[in-house]
Amino acid sequence: MKESENTKQPVILSINKLMNLYRESLTSISPALEQAQVTWDVFDDFEEIETISESLFNLIVKYQLEQFITAKYSSKLKLPPYGFYLKNYRDLDYIEVKTEDEDSQYVLVLVESKQEAFDTVMCDRIDENGNIVSRENEFLWNDVDFVLKVRTK
Repeated sequence: MKESENTKQPVILSINKLMNLYRESLTSISPALEQAQVTWDVFDDFEEIETISESLFNLIVKYQLEQFITAKYSSKLKLPPYGFYLKNYRDLDYIEVKTEDEDSQYVLVLVESKQEAFDTVMCDRIDENGNIVSRENEFLWNDVDFVLKVRTK
């Protein structure tokens, strides 16, 4: 995790390494599932896959970020629940999905399988106040970066 230079602004941390570890853990289950005749192209049809995805996210990403923020800033991280589209993100910390569109701000909601296993990042687009502008924005994993945005008091 790389910390932003100016900590008086919202805290911004690069979390690509954690997110890539998360995706690696997801894709590692694909061979076993395929041997059981559950191919990647039907992963999104199974609630059990969503449960696995959420659990791995909480263990690998959320837990590590909570520990870091608590230790570094004596503050509690308030991330939105994985896999849920919310009404707004006003009072929440969140994982921003950085795209080529630098004028827009996208928030991670979940990861899906579109062209291959766990290759697509699903996001909400928000305005500067955390209000939803659009839902279900899709980006290929390899086309994005991830940063943690922590609100400051």
